[in-house]
Amino acid sequence: MQPISSAVTTGQADSTVAAQSASSVAATGQAESTVAAQSADAAGLVTAEHPQCDVGAQILQYLQTGDNGGDPQLDVQFANYVGVPAAQARALADQAIQQCDQQAATQETSQAYAESTSLAAASASAARAQQDAAIAAQRRKSCASIGGRVDHQFGGAGACASTVPGDPSGQPGAECASAYVSFSLDGGTLDSDSYQTAKHDHAGCFR
Repeated sequence: MQPISSAVTTGQADSTVAAQSASSVAATGQAESTVAAQSADAAGLVTAEHPQCDVGAQILQYLQTGDNGGDPQLDVQFANYVGVPAAQARALADQAIQQCDQQAATQETSQAYAESTSLAAASASAARAQQDAAIAAQRRKSCASIGGRVDHQFGGAGACASTVPGDPSGQPGAECASAYVSFSLDGGTLDSDSYQTAKHDHAGCFR
């Protein structure tokens, strides 16, 4: 027959093992419940519109544990809220997600506007360059038609200078070297008044 003291000892040991097993099971159950609760919490958050804003689960985890997982920004933003009730934690996470989405949308809009403006400026610049080239070609053609050449020493737009040497008219001050015809304000054609004046004052210098 087993001594009472031995039986008591054995009974105590069995009870201890049973209590430890129950405690282990309870702890496991609590851990599973915590994970389930975290998953449920994460699923109950607003949906992030941008991938970089999908930070709800990370924020909830931090608010529950205070572990920033190597991200010090969590401490900066949420250190004062660690341990808050679940509903407040979800509200904080929702707010962070929405603010992130708003900032991302603003950045996208700004970038799209900058790209659009840049494309518009490039298109306008190309159009101006094409127009300038067309005007320059027209000036050369118009000037050549009266026997002249475009000379830019008369200003930005230049003028049509005579290519005839000397002074065909023999009149003092009528040398062709100083004869020129201005272009019209519309760009590529000769100014008719300037052309008539040049032919009168510098006879023989232009056709």
